[in-house]
Amino acid sequence: MEIEIFDKTKKLNKIEIARLKKFIELFADKAKIKGYLSVSFVNKLEIGKLNFKYRKIKKTTDVLSFSASNNKEGIFGDIIICPEIAKEKENSITDLIKHGVYHLMGYCHHSKEQKRKWNKIEKKYLYIN
Repeated sequence: MEIEIFDKTKKLNKIEIARLKKFIELFADKAKIKGYLSVSFVNKLEIGKLNFKYRKIKKTTDVLSFSASNNKEGIFGDIIICPEIAKEKENSITDLIKHGVYHLMGYCHHSKEQKRKWNKIEKKYLYIN
């Protein structure tokens, strides 16, 4: 899997970025995911703007995902994370990356049936950190 990480907050150091990239490689390998993934770290203002622009929700969130394609060649998409909100919600960055990837894989968690499938995929990859 091709992975790019962008730190628009300028708060992550090279070691943290390398560790996150290694985590994504490990997760992609275990989940047998191929393709392209970009992960961007942004501030509250930026994620709030994106949440409104694409979801019409006037509030911030900790993670957004945008799928360009999901086919037999792999997933191709972007995950946007706000580390500040993640910290407030006590969510780990690695869990938010997995959350975004699940969405890119086509999973969602709105209905009972979708939530059941979501819980199953979460349990399958729970211990990858």
